[in-house]
Amino acid sequence: LEIGRLEEACRDWDRMLDDYTAVQSGRCDDRLNAMMRALRPHLRNPYATNLHERGRTLSPGQRKT
Repeated sequence: LEIGRLEEACRDWDRMLDDYTAVQSGRCDDRLNAMMRALRPHLRNPYATNLHERGRTLSPGQRKT
């Protein structure tokens, strides 16, 4: 995302979210929060919007362990 490849970043983050629920790690929680912050300026893009919504449902406060 830092070099302007929003769709590629979204694909990578989407794969990370596939595994996220199976991992209990503060570092993973931090990366999810960083992803959510990074996506906010791009929410007009449908890829970013879908990923942000998916991440919101998986955020540490929403996750059931």
